[in-house]
Amino acid sequence: MGFAIFICAMLGLWWLVYPIGIFGAWYYRKYYELLFSAIILDVIYSVARARIFGFQYLYTLIALIIFFIIVILKSKVRKEIWQKTF
Repeated sequence: MGFAIFICAMLGLWWLVYPIGIFGAWYYRKYYELLFSAIILDVIYSVARARIFGFQYLYTLIALIIFFIIVILKSKVRKEIWQKTF
């Protein structure tokens, strides 16, 4: 899974990095490959003109938001499932 996300990041396939990263972040406990691949995307493919409010690292920002949303949702869903089983 980590190899696939890095290959997609190196090839510039950002539209595959995020779905693979969402699945990986949900399935695995600590899936930091999503954040590392977003940093790779920003370092290799970020253009100085493509800034939003002067912030150049857009892929990393999106990946951080996705990562924290998935972590919060995962903890709430798994906590509720755990409490209902006992």
